[in-house]
Amino acid sequence: MFSFAPLKAPGPDGLRYNFDAALKLNSTSGGVGFVLSGPAGTPFLAVSHNLSLAVSQNLSFPSPIIGETLALRLALSEAVFHGFQFIMMESDNLEIINMIRGVAKEDYVYVRPIVQNILSLAEHGEEVSFHHVPRSANQVEHSLARRAVTV
Repeated sequence: MFSFAPLKAPGPDGLRYNFDAALKLNSTSGGVGFVLSGPAGTPFLAVSHNLSLAVSQNLSFPSPIIGETLALRLALSEAVFHGFQFIMMESDNLEIINMIRGVAKEDYVYVRPIVQNILSLAEHGEEVSFHHVPRSANQVEHSLARRAVTV
């Protein structure tokens, strides 16, 4: 089950994933960063990962929306892989959260399959929620994403 409940602590068995993405200018590569924190808010995993946003040799979408959506999928995949059941996903990109909620102002057709994959992944948890946070709450994740772009 997943929800869009108001932001709160993840609970005694819950985990919080904050994630972000960054693009390399004039390129189809980018980076994602995410931090996993436990119930008390103590971080215990930080990931900085380089990725290619190229769809094929001739087609790429160097878009922040693609990067952010891939960052969400990567972080949620990590949580599901490890069997976590109570997961809070937090992003400073409101449009991504609205896409997951199905209320985005714009139809980003090129990320629809990724969003569907995220929704399928969310069904593996007992309680998975998606929240928007201010950019100031995502500075570490942004730095990790930027680091992945420069490596």
